[in-house]
Amino acid sequence: MGDPVSNLTLSDLVTGGAPAAPPKVAVSAIRAKYPMYNDLSDDQLLMAIHQKLYPDMSARQFYGGIDYDTDRAKLDPTKDMNGLQTAAAGAGKAVADTWGGIKRIGNMVGIGDYDQKAAQQDAATDAPLMNTTGGKLGNLAGNVALTALPVGAGTRAVTAGVTRAATMLPRALGAATRFAAPAIGAATTGAATGAIQNPADMQQGAELGAAFGAGGDLVGRGITNAAGGIIARGVTPEARALMDQGVNVPFWKAQQSPLIRGLGERAKGLPIVGELMNNAEARAGQQWNQGLQRAATPPTPNVDEAGNILNWNTTPVQGQGQEALQQLGQKFRDAYGAIYNNRVLPVTPELQQNLDQVVQQARAYTPGIADDVAGAARQAADTLGVGVSPTVTTATRGGAPLGSGRVSSNIRTPVQSTTTTQLNHAGATGDQYQAALADLDNRISTAWRAGQGDQANALQALRDHIDNARLAGLPPEVQSMLQPVNGAYQNFKTLQRAAGSLGAARNDGVVSPGQLLNSIRARDTTPGKSAFAQGTAPGQQQAQAAASVLGSRLPEVGPGTAEKMALMSGAGLGWIMPAAGLGAALLTAPGQRLLQGGYGWQAAARNNPDALAALLRTAGVAGADTAQK
Repeated sequence: MGDPVSNLTLSDLVTGGAPAAPPKVAVSAIRAKYPMYNDLSDDQLLMAIHQKLYPDMSARQFYGGIDYDTDRAKLDPTKDMNGLQTAAAGAGKAVADTWGGIKRIGNMVGIGDYDQKAAQQDAATDAPLMNTTGGKLGNLAGNVALTALPVGAGTRAVTAGVTRAATMLPRALGAATRFAAPAIGAATTGAATGAIQNPADMQQGAELGAAFGAGGDLVGRGITNAAGGIIARGVTPEARALMDQGVNVPFWKAQQSPLIRGLGERAKGLPIVGELMNNAEARAGQQWNQGLQRAATPPTPNVDEAGNILNWNTTPVQGQGQEALQQLGQKFRDAYGAIYNNRVLPVTPELQQNLDQVVQQARAYTPGIADDVAGAARQAADTLGVGVSPTVTTATRGGAPLGSGRVSSNIRTPVQSTTTTQLNHAGATGDQYQAALADLDNRISTAWRAGQGDQANALQALRDHIDNARLAGLPPEVQSMLQPVNGAYQNFKTLQRAAGSLGAARNDGVVSPGQLLNSIRARDTTPGKSAFAQGTAPGQQQAQAAASVLGSRLPEVGPGTAEKMALMSGAGLGWIMPAAGLGAALLTAPGQRLLQGGYGWQAAARNNPDALAALLRTAGVAGADTAQK
């Protein structure tokens, strides 16, 4: 091809005018531009350029301006490595860089000779490795592993120190400082870690480590707060318990803040938004009623064609209010019917003895109520015995002359008698037992209302003996089911009484927590309603918790009043209409639940508030270091 460089000019290689020392030019760039000289070696090509164009320049100056990148490519240690091997080498580089950062700090204080130039030479040597995907991923993994512990511990320590210092600042500034404390801690620790992991340029490492550490912390906490529920932290424990039971509590009802709650209750009078809010409250009340219905639902039997019980199951009723109560009533008829199933339950001598003992104790200790207690016992015996013989009174002693004198012989000693209730019926049906118990229930309630605590307790003793006899007479296979049926029945009677109130009747039998509390109090049979007064009546605590959430703390505000309030505030329709649009989005059941962290997966975010922030700030610091290499 003749003289291969005779046609080369300086302008072909570098930009500029008159001949001068060329800037540092890569050999690969020259060859890419002039492939026709590929038959020459690098040395031949460069020697020709030097001789033809730069004869007055020393070899040292000339060759110092050349970037021998083709030689580095020939020496690339990664060209025969697979992805796993480059990843392992990248992880090893993370360890080497950290050690290099420590050595650089030592050099700064006069220990060792590992300075910035030495670190830059090592970085240049490792450049081919960091140009591979495996090397970058391995280096990132190594950096994460090395920084996780120091970044986490350092962030916590710095955050704690900043938080303590914030207590000495003015209130507003202190609050802002406490809020920013985790990010400050992440930035401080990220700067230190980033500097150590980038010994070739510690200043840049510190800057990027601080930025990515703080950014990762803030992003992590933001995502965690959003995932856990934007307003979840203000939700009261009582509201959270209702949400766990399946009630979509409106967010203004669930908040601890009186301001938010008050504004929410007043906003119910606004157009559009108010209707949505009222619907949300009504929906929450219905869902709470469904919980009451579940608690009042008895297990019911599955029977074969012969009427034998195969198993029991609890199936929730459908509908609301009065419709649901009718379905529950039928379920109880089915349950009790299967339990007693036209069985004749024994009326044992032990039951007779127990009833007589209660009457005798009443005569001995509270004679003023003895006749009433004896009458209740006779009524129960008549109901159970169907053909009970008359009460027999036998004089056992007394009636003898007091003396032998004219007067004393005509005076007789008092006659002492014993009253015995005798049953001549071997057994009674379940309906007869139920009738006897119902009569005693009425007598007990009447006694309590009259303030006759002793009489009510004596009558309760009679009832307990009869109820125990009924249970003992059942076959073993159904005895275990009576208790859950009876427990559900007590809940049913409380719900039924609440649904019978005038307010609930106007709402088709859907009850409010306040109406349920009134029913619980009415059914409290303790002296002076003491159980209710002490907050221990059955179901009272749950009803009070629901009342604190679902009940209104302010009088209901009419639409006219609410609109006037909005207009007087200067907001007018310009405030109402945007609020309507926002309210429509927030007041859906899924929106309500998401806002307050009502989904199960959101609890994980709330229970681990620092997990994502710790991961992202560590990844941020490690990633920033890897990105520089």
